[in-house]
Amino acid sequence: MNELKQHALLLSVVALLVIIKFIYLPISDWQSALYMEIQQQQKKLSQVGVVLSENDELLSQKVKLTQALTVAEQVFFPYQVEADFQLKQQIMLEKILEQHKLKLTRFGWENSRNLPALSVTHYQLQVFLSGNTLNFIKLMTALELQSPYIEVGDFILKVQRQKAQDLGQVSGNLTLHLYANNKIER
Repeated sequence: MNELKQHALLLSVVALLVIIKFIYLPISDWQSALYMEIQQQQKKLSQVGVVLSENDELLSQKVKLTQALTVAEQVFFPYQVEADFQLKQQIMLEKILEQHKLKLTRFGWENSRNLPALSVTHYQLQVFLSGNTLNFIKLMTALELQSPYIEVGDFILKVQRQKAQDLGQVSGNLTLHLYANNKIER
């Protein structure tokens, strides 16, 4: 026992080192590991927060794009076989000309062109007509209001027999541009 008292200081240092080695260091390592895990969880949580905040923005962008797509779809005719499309459009234009009391003198389709960037086909046609100038003006308005959109590319007109109370007679041709989707819509 005497020897223990002599070496009490050394034994207390050894006991302190044993406590540090077997109690304090494992607790410290466990706390460090737990701290690292918490840091990783917080990082994941912040990333989820960013995704959720972007999700709201993405949803608002989706709504805007859907609205823009709805407007854009009104510009293009639905997909149809080319011959069917041209026949239907010719019948529709003949009816419009008949409604506006204009005479169709000649009608001709140009070669269609595929526009892959827009996924549409461009159709161009020449319409030769004659009739009252006022009726022609009404026809132009009707074509501009048409849905899907029919673009009037250019027109060449000859106006005759104008009077103070009458706009006279018109004859000439219109170049019309139509765009149809290349794919069947789902």
